[in-house]
Amino acid sequence: MWDTPEEIEADKKTIISILKQTGINVEDEQIRFVDSGNRHKSKYPKNHIAIYTFQYQGVS
Repeated sequence: MWDTPEEIEADKKTIISILKQTGINVEDEQIRFVDSGNRHKSKYPKNHIAIYTFQYQGVS
């Protein structure tokens, strides 16, 4: 999904900015990016939020 670590960091900063605008304060280390491929089962523990993003032909 991401080609470089810089792309991951840019997306992280965007998500953190959006969350802060809605009053949710999170730290950088609280966000993990996992490329699970297609058709997967979530392995996130309870009380965690999962944000799914999708990309088609290199466009998010």
